[in-house]
Amino acid sequence: MTLLASRLLSRPALPAAGSALRWPVSTLAGRPHLGFIAQRPLTTPPGQTQGSTTAASSAPASQEHLDVSWAEFFRLRQQRRLTERLTMVPTTLATLSLGGTYLLEKEIDPTNLIFGFDPMMIYGVAMVGCGLAGVLIGPVIGGALWKLTHRRHSRSMEHKDLEFYHHIAANRADPSQHSFRNPIPDFYGEKINSLSDYRKWLRKQKAHMQKAAFHVGEEA
Repeated sequence: MTLLASRLLSRPALPAAGSALRWPVSTLAGRPHLGFIAQRPLTTPPGQTQGSTTAASSAPASQEHLDVSWAEFFRLRQQRRLTERLTMVPTTLATLSLGGTYLLEKEIDPTNLIFGFDPMMIYGVAMVGCGLAGVLIGPVIGGALWKLTHRRHSRSMEHKDLEFYHHIAANRADPSQHSFRNPIPDFYGEKINSLSDYRKWLRKQKAHMQKAAFHVGEEA
């Protein structure tokens, strides 16, 4: 009786009303009691569905994909230009090697003129053309490689490039005021690599317009 009473007293009390429902773990005879397991409801918070959760999670991703600050834009712009310029080296060497291989395998007869010119002169011009072709193809291939390695920022950079062009077109000096004595400084904004450079560019455009108006007043 004493052993039975001690076992009954050692059992845990039932949970109070309003508390979380817990169930004792059933044990085999002779094994120690393992405690309680709480029942957790598998429901979404009130007022929130699975679709809204997915939309909320996808919204920051799209926002991050589209938004690029101006400082980040100029940094990525410099990286893209560097990639395009570095790609010009292998493309130029490739076109020169292809053109040189073709011309070396071709038999040259100095007595046969090509369009009335010496063949050596024509072949020399052809080699220069091969080099220029490599210079022109390099930035195209470099820009494509940069887009492949920066897919996250490619679309946002396109939007920023267009917006930057609109800023340049709206704030640069009047092209009709261009002259050899007073040329427009950095007409396309190619030298702008930061926000401070853009502010300097604005001051130069304003100074150019003031100088052009001063010269027009002198001529009048």
